[in-house]
Amino acid sequence: MRRTGSALDNAVSESFNSTLEFDLLSRHHFATREQARHAVSAFIDEYNTDRGHSINGILSPVDYERASATQRATKQDMYGHSGGTAA
Repeated sequence: MRRTGSALDNAVSESFNSTLEFDLLSRHHFATREQARHAVSAFIDEYNTDRGHSINGILSPVDYERASATQRATKQDMYGHSGGTAA
C-alpha cells in the first residue's frame, strides 16, 4: 500500500469519486445533508445500473451482465457444458 491518500491505492474508487464530484456535487447546491445523501444515493444507483461505462464498451452494468449471461448460455449450448470446473 502506498502513502495515505494516494490515488494509486485504489484507482477505481478515485475515478468514481472524481465522476461524483464533477457530475453531481460541483453542479448542485444542497440545503441539507439529507438532500445531499439522497442525491448521492440516487447517483450511485444510476451509475451502477444505467450509466454506460467505457470498460464495458459503453454498456451499462445491467446491459453488460445481460450480454455476458447470453454469451455464457450460448457457449454452454454450443459445447454442452458451462466451461467451468466442478466444485
